[in-house]
Amino acid sequence: MITRYLTVGMLAIAMTVHGQSNEAAVKPEVMNDIYLIGDSNHLNNLEKGKATMVTKTKLAGFGGSSIGYTMDGLSSSVRINASQPQFATKMSGAMGDPTSYIKLYKFRTKDKEREASISSSGAMGKNQTTNTEGIAFLVKNPSEGVYILIPEKPLEPGEYGFVNMMMVTGTGRKDMSYAVFAFGIDR
Repeated sequence: MITRYLTVGMLAIAMTVHGQSNEAAVKPEVMNDIYLIGDSNHLNNLEKGKATMVTKTKLAGFGGSSIGYTMDGLSSSVRINASQPQFATKMSGAMGDPTSYIKLYKFRTKDKEREASISSSGAMGKNQTTNTEGIAFLVKNPSEGVYILIPEKPLEPGEYGFVNMMMVTGTGRKDMSYAVFAFGIDR
């Protein structure tokens, strides 16, 4: 009986050590890019694009308004069949917690683009909703400067993107855009 418990205990320890070594083996090459962690810790590129922050109003704001990110195309070319994928990024350790400037949003398709709502309100400011934090994800730091990003809850089928607010291009509000790493969940 004791031998059986020791065997089960040793197996649990081996599985834990093996899991840790796998995470430590994840080594993104490009700083600030976000990758999908595939089989055998192979890093797969996500669709890298630009998201522009757009404000829309109806009847000069009296009919409602919305603020969100838009990006070109109806869907990402990167398709994932897992509901809880894991992602990796490499950042300077001085940057601190990546959840402060990387946000995961669900995009909906409309016309010829994808949109992620940050806030919206109905007529006369009623029914206001905000989503500035996006979809929550856990962060692991298996080695210096490497971060593993794991959505806290399974992702529903649809279009998603990590918006990196530290990767900004443009000089003014009208032409400012953020790097977005997009993917789609299929099931």
